[in-house]
Amino acid sequence: MEKTENKFCGKKIIILLGSFIYDATNFFAKELGKGIAAHGCETVFIDKPSVEELYSELRKGCSFVLAFNGIGSDISIDGENIFNKLNIPLAAVLVDHPAHHIPRLIGNIRDMTVFCCDASHKVFLEKYFRLERRVGLLHHGGTRLPDPESPPPKDIGIFFPGTCTYSDEARYRGLIGQLSPSSKIFTEEVVDIILSMDTVSTEEVFLQHARNSGFELLDNNELFRNMCPIISFVEFLVRAIKRRKILKLLDDAGVSVDIHGKGWENGMFKCHRVFPGAPFVQTLEKMRRAKAVLNICSVPGSHERVFSSMLNGSVSVNDFNMYLNKNFTDRENIILYRWTQIDKLPEILSSLLKDDATRERILKTSYEECQTKHTWHHRAGEFLSFMSEAE
Repeated sequence: MEKTENKFCGKKIIILLGSFIYDATNFFAKELGKGIAAHGCETVFIDKPSVEELYSELRKGCSFVLAFNGIGSDISIDGENIFNKLNIPLAAVLVDHPAHHIPRLIGNIRDMTVFCCDASHKVFLEKYFRLERRVGLLHHGGTRLPDPESPPPKDIGIFFPGTCTYSDEARYRGLIGQLSPSSKIFTEEVVDIILSMDTVSTEEVFLQHARNSGFELLDNNELFRNMCPIISFVEFLVRAIKRRKILKLLDDAGVSVDIHGKGWENGMFKCHRVFPGAPFVQTLEKMRRAKAVLNICSVPGSHERVFSSMLNGSVSVNDFNMYLNKNFTDRENIILYRWTQIDKLPEILSSLLKDDATRERILKTSYEECQTKHTWHHRAGEFLSFMSEAE
């Protein structure tokens, strides 16, 4: 991979690691860090440091600190934000919707650059929320495990890695139920609108439905600052509903799925096999053994699992959205299904499992496409280019 021209070649960049589910986000940080190093930068990883440890390392100097989801942005020393005190910029790389991270993004750091993983998220921060910071776009990247000594068996048909969200559904319905009567009805209608479409950004539905409902929107900024917690509720609720309905549909149709993630229990399904959550590396190993990886992303853009499944020898089966439709071709290097036509999904998956030739063709073309455009190493070049322009 060619080096990207950047202003940080030979300079030190500190990358913070933290506590994340399955350690997946730390894995992303390490992969992005490897890519940054390959572009000529010095990278130093600090894993869950104490305030004193972080302060000691930052005092040695660096060009900036990179932190996924902005972890560490609220750390203070002697009553002052640690990054302000040492005049060090922070780059916050978000892996999901910015509405989940607003307290960190609006903190008192003077110099912060925020990277969104989807174009609609960038629009949300710049146009609607009007965050007064530099905002860049950095899609997820894929990770490929090193080649094993011998090819693993393809003993998993369909693999779905994801946390059980059944309890989330009840929880977020309950939280929405605690809103004022008018806000509760409005939010439930927003959920229904989102679920009636294949792909749409949550904030666009909020704004359009508010207009259609006759709300006087004098300032979108104020609307979305107040609505951020509710946007989070809606995001989680929609994801929970889609996972429940799709997995039940497949179970009822007799299409077996290996489900790996926290919260799933044996006995929930007739056909599916349920396994506990595991470290991210084990998820990648399961992708190698699977014929297809089912993704239920419920977002307008990319997701790491889309790319990692391609890089590790599985056919990537994903819900349709404009980003994937633009960057990939259905049945050539990806399989796309539509939420509004999920009744077709059992047949799509059953046919795919029976058709070895089609799977092999898709595996080859998807690997080539992803390996040349969609790894964390590629994202490192995009990241450094934006940071260099912002200097």
